[in-house]
Amino acid sequence: MIASAEAGSAWTLIYPQYMVVNTKPGIATFPLGFEVAKGSQDLLNFLNNWLQIKKNSQQVKAVYDFWILGQGAVSKKPSWSVIRNVLKLVK
Repeated sequence: MIASAEAGSAWTLIYPQYMVVNTKPGIATFPLGFEVAKGSQDLLNFLNNWLQIKKNSQQVKAVYDFWILGQGAVSKKPSWSVIRNVLKLVK
């Protein structure tokens, strides 16, 4: 499957047996746009201000580092289960 590294990272959450292979150093970013109806200047101003606040607060970088790069993620052990721990039917 060929996809962006960001999309591939999301797929690995659903299918952990797969991984993302990035053939180029660094992670490429892609522009994202919000569609705003003509004449909706208030909404446009709100979105622009909200994005600027998020960029200035470093929250965008923190979220990107966690969800896309996986930094700070902690593996959790599966909870106790009768099927797994007693009957040994699954690993």
